[in-house]
Amino acid sequence: MYTATRGFLLWDLDPKNTISSTLTGRMASVVTVLIGAVVLTGTASAASADWRIAGYVGAAHTSSTTLRVSPAAGMLVDIPDVEFRGESWTSPIYYGYRIGWQRERSAIGFEAEFTHAKTIAADTHSTSLTRFEQSHGLNVVLANVSYRSQAFCGGRCVAVGRVGGGVSIPHVEATYLGDRVSSYQFGGPAVQAGAGLEFAVYGNVTLDVDGRITYTRVTDDLDGATLSAPFATWHVTVGAGWRFRSS
Repeated sequence: MYTATRGFLLWDLDPKNTISSTLTGRMASVVTVLIGAVVLTGTASAASADWRIAGYVGAAHTSSTTLRVSPAAGMLVDIPDVEFRGESWTSPIYYGYRIGWQRERSAIGFEAEFTHAKTIAADTHSTSLTRFEQSHGLNVVLANVSYRSQAFCGGRCVAVGRVGGGVSIPHVEATYLGDRVSSYQFGGPAVQAGAGLEFAVYGNVTLDVDGRITYTRVTDDLDGATLSAPFATWHVTVGAGWRFRSS
């Protein structure tokens, strides 16, 4: 069933997916806290400020990594050099959005951001773990600090750099010893760094081009084991933004 919370956070229309109400509430809480922090930061100042709302699509590639499987009973197993497909344009496609606040005449801003990427193991190299996907999202929810400057574009655009931290919320789809798991889970801490350009298109509307890298270390629950791994993901995105001013 497609819930309001799920619709707010995740573009995911597959009716076969399961999602716990506890985790749904957790995801909504994380997003609410981050957006609320940006809003409170902006309203705390009496000076006029610039707000930006942006959405984007694009492509992502996750570097190969080692999957560590820790059975409930038995020895842990490391599966090295597992490669991943991003399938950014296969439904549900890659997407993200952010809201940001920046004080007038200041180059420093603050943002809340959500990104939906995917990691699908091309080959698990294992007879026990025969499938591992985060295909409905290696999702990350982040709070960013941004820096904007027109100096790099000669006034024709705005160059943006950002760093951020938050959490990952993967949708785990795995088959371990014949038992299938399909659920959203709390993954672990996440960080990112990136840069981009914003081009004025019409009025307060901008065309945004970005490149970023995110890093998260997740621990996923399987049926009878846990799986942990670091994921470094490269993102290239294009989207649209809308800028408005409060006073």
